[in-house]
Amino acid sequence: MTEANHHAPLKDSLTIEEMNTEAFSQTVQNTMKKNVYAGEMTKSVASIPSTSSAELNAKVVLLENQMRAYLEASGDKSLEQKTFEKIKLTYKNIQGLVKKITEQEREQLKVPLVKIKTNITKLEALESENP
Repeated sequence: MTEANHHAPLKDSLTIEEMNTEAFSQTVQNTMKKNVYAGEMTKSVASIPSTSSAELNAKVVLLENQMRAYLEASGDKSLEQKTFEKIKLTYKNIQGLVKKITEQEREQLKVPLVKIKTNITKLEALESENP
């Protein structure tokens, strides 16, 4: 056995280990990003003021609960996806209900709703990069 052949298996195992380390690092990075985006969404939802619409207020509470469930599902890919789909649906419902409140109330909701939508988009992009 030549010296080059003798070292080849060690080199292969280092390459596999490096790949595993890189994959682990990417997973940790993605988890951190998810938590940041979800945290920003949670803060945005919490900053939504109460409105004259009881139905809208109830949907905001539902969205808060879904955000909590999403964060608690961390690591359970299937549960994360189901909860995220519920979040997107509730957000769409909120958008529809916003049309029924006063202009002044709509103005107060603009910034938090844009932040929520931005973070939904970021989470979707992260999911599509790492299915």
